[in-house]
Amino acid sequence: MAGALWLAHDGALIPMLEHFCWSASNYAGANRTAYGWVIGGYPNLFRNTDLSEMAARLAVLVLITLPATLPPLCLLGWPFRLRVKETQGLRQSVTLLCGSAAALLASTYPRPDLTHLMYVAPIFYVLGAGLAAPAVSKRREPLVLLIVGLIAGLLLAAAAKQRQQEHWMTTPAGRIHGRSPDLEVVRMVTSRVARNDSLFVYPYAPIFYFLTQAHNPTRYSFLQPGMSTPVDERLALDALLARPPRWILFFSVTPETYLRTWPSSDPSRLRMPSIEKFIRERYRIVSSADRFQLMEIC
Repeated sequence: MAGALWLAHDGALIPMLEHFCWSASNYAGANRTAYGWVIGGYPNLFRNTDLSEMAARLAVLVLITLPATLPPLCLLGWPFRLRVKETQGLRQSVTLLCGSAAALLASTYPRPDLTHLMYVAPIFYVLGAGLAAPAVSKRREPLVLLIVGLIAGLLLAAAAKQRQQEHWMTTPAGRIHGRSPDLEVVRMVTSRVARNDSLFVYPYAPIFYFLTQAHNPTRYSFLQPGMSTPVDERLALDALLARPPRWILFFSVTPETYLRTWPSSDPSRLRMPSIEKFIRERYRIVSSADRFQLMEIC
């Protein structure tokens, strides 16, 4: 109670509640996906493959979809498993784990896609291993451990190889690592935008405010067409007109790309014409890299 009174006195409570209401009415609509959904859909993983490649991809698919398949298996399987007399001593621990895992699973709503399910998967791996343990005999335990070790080793080797292929560069925020195309964009921006310059990133790449240490004249770290409202567009435009930034970083995103990533977005709200008109009329392109255009005020 005292904390709530302090927040109200400090003026932070109302904006916080407004943010919660905004998220409830806007975030859920654009970000809603089916359970276990992946960008582009699963059929895209098997495009242009022959039978031998399909078998290999199916094996990989079984592994990468475990964050989606394990939760229902564990939450449905453990109640039946706990009825067995030999598992009575596990009841309290398993109930706690299942309850915690279910809460984490619910936290992924409204976007329980495969990526967000990965964030809450660790407890389900533990529950899944415990659920499958009785099916493995003592004689087969070394073989199972070998298979799990090989899979883990392959994944670790792939991660290490990817890390070795990355490059690094220094930014106002410090040293960063990444792929060459991504660093090319960062280099294009940080070589021109100075610390404390005014910069507006449109519509969606807020990390550049951090990397450049530049000042955003609007209240929005990003504007996502399909999720941000006409009111958000108007408030952002008003701020831009009042204090035009020296730099604009324009991220070229087509409506098709938005719908591919956020399939529940309203197709009629995938453009912000007033802001785009402001950018076209007031700024000129000085450099381009990948799908980004760095623009300076005329």
